[in-house]
Amino acid sequence: SFERRPARAAAQPAAQSPPAAGSLGGEAVPGEGALVGAVRDHLLQHGGVSSSRDVGRNLAAVGLLSVLKERHAGLYHFLQAHSADFRVEMRSDRSSGALEYKVMLSDAERGGVDG
Repeated sequence: SFERRPARAAAQPAAQSPPAAGSLGGEAVPGEGALVGAVRDHLLQHGGVSSSRDVGRNLAAVGLLSVLKERHAGLYHFLQAHSADFRVEMRSDRSSGALEYKVMLSDAERGGVDG
């Protein structure tokens, strides 16, 4: 009897793999850790607190903003996904229509940083 097998089935997953899938034990480059590290470093350089606008500008300057937006649809969603590391404080007066908010290291991440 003749058994039909898809010829491409085995090759397809490899073609769809992320670019850094070949690196053993490492994250995709740049990985989630690189995003967390970049935001954490920026906040540490600014006393543990910064505006969302400045965090975004810093991520853009180091080439990570587009990666963050692809994975999380924006900075706010990234920060919510990493709530153990970061806190968000919305402005009490949002009548101006500005979407800017305050980004802070979480209490556990702050350690000795006064702010």
